[in-house]
Amino acid sequence: MSYNRYGFALAILVLLESFLPASGRNPSGSAGAFATGLALFLKISYGFACLGIAGIALIFLPHRLRRTAVLAAGFACVVLPVLIWLRFDFPALIREYTLLAAARGGALTAVGFFKGLYENRFEMAPLLLLAVFAIGLPGVPRPRRFALTAAVLLAALLGVLLALTNTQAEGVPLLAGAALLVLNELALVNRRRSFPALRPQFAFAILAVAIPAAADAFGLAYALIDKFLPSQPGYRFADPALRAIEFVDCPPDGLLVCSTADNGERFISYTTEGIDLVRTWSRPSDSVLGTGLSNPFSFALHRPPARGGAVDLSSANISQLAMPPKSMLVGDVELILFPTFTATERGSLQLIVDHYPELLGSDYTAIASSPHWKLYRRFR
Repeated sequence: MSYNRYGFALAILVLLESFLPASGRNPSGSAGAFATGLALFLKISYGFACLGIAGIALIFLPHRLRRTAVLAAGFACVVLPVLIWLRFDFPALIREYTLLAAARGGALTAVGFFKGLYENRFEMAPLLLLAVFAIGLPGVPRPRRFALTAAVLLAALLGVLLALTNTQAEGVPLLAGAALLVLNELALVNRRRSFPALRPQFAFAILAVAIPAAADAFGLAYALIDKFLPSQPGYRFADPALRAIEFVDCPPDGLLVCSTADNGERFISYTTEGIDLVRTWSRPSDSVLGTGLSNPFSFALHRPPARGGAVDLSSANISQLAMPPKSMLVGDVELILFPTFTATERGSLQLIVDHYPELLGSDYTAIASSPHWKLYRRFR
């Protein structure tokens, strides 16, 4: 999910802009303000995280009133155009965010949070220890000690909380920003006092940063090699609209848990079967909703999109605690293509059918089927 990666990048920018010492930071605070505004509409959880970082940083920074005004101005430069485009429809925003928070809120539990801390302990421990070394140096002013402590704790705690709002299994990318802050502080202390005793701290810093960096570099190199010299065959759709995308089967090494129906040859086969079913039993003007994790059918068939309806149907926006209104799920779509094979997010689809039993009964009636799909048309 690329937007999660962008969100972490924006949060790291806010962390650095907020907690770097004055000599290494844009004193206006505009960079953090713009990044916070972007994150708010990229994904609401990242927006709140950036607001929290910027708000806590105000405690440790001088000229708070001036900085707050600049933050508000920079934030408004991003937020206002989006709100104008949305016609300042605050009730719709609040309703949407409330539903998303309720649907995804089940993952934000104390048990899940402490589990995330435990699972990432080996990634956090070296940086936390390095931060203790840096904060305890005699050349670090007391205000900077408090600021660095807050920055490192925010990176660790918010990093775990943000991961819980995603579907990522592990990793705390915000620690990269905290590592830069600590390394910068060590360099500043060394410049002011020229401590020979700092060599152990720098050696430990290189070790703490180099190990995860080396692992990431290895992963990127492996991915690049695999792109040009693939270890598995790739499969493509025959349809020109989808041919540019290549799919591979689940990794045979068992490192990832995934459904074979969502990957590789079977995914191509099942999706093509669904496309053929819709093409055979519908008119070119009929909109279609594929009720899997993704809906490639409208694009593949060049069908007009429905008015309203969800972009995807998954645990990110559907749960037993929060079921969106039926109109938000399907809109005025003419056809519903329902999968009959086991794959990802079938639990979410079953929740919809259980909550709205009339949807595939009286609202939409079955008109055709294939080995892996059933096609429903809106009842007139």
